[in-house]
Amino acid sequence: MKTVAALLGLWQQLYLHIPLPGGQRSGDKGRRAQLQVMMQFIHANFNRQITLQEIAQSVHISESSALQLFRRGIYFCRTFRKFYGQTATEYRTSQADRSAP
Repeated sequence: MKTVAALLGLWQQLYLHIPLPGGQRSGDKGRRAQLQVMMQFIHANFNRQITLQEIAQSVHISESSALQLFRRGIYFCRTFRKFYGQTATEYRTSQADRSAP
């Protein structure tokens, strides 16, 4: 249960704080929506044992596709932090502070 709660927290942070590029393809919106629904499913069912199959079924995709969505998010966060030395949220906040009058 702790693992599921931790995973939910991670995905919530990814969803809330990863900016999408302005030139995103329409498929990106669909994938982001799928990820959001999966996170909501995990949140709604965190108090019971759930499987990857159930999570994937919540958005009508295969287990491998669900894993791919998760991996893309995790890969992005690690790479961003390694390159910039801070999380995407911290970076965005620092940029907003610099542009404030």
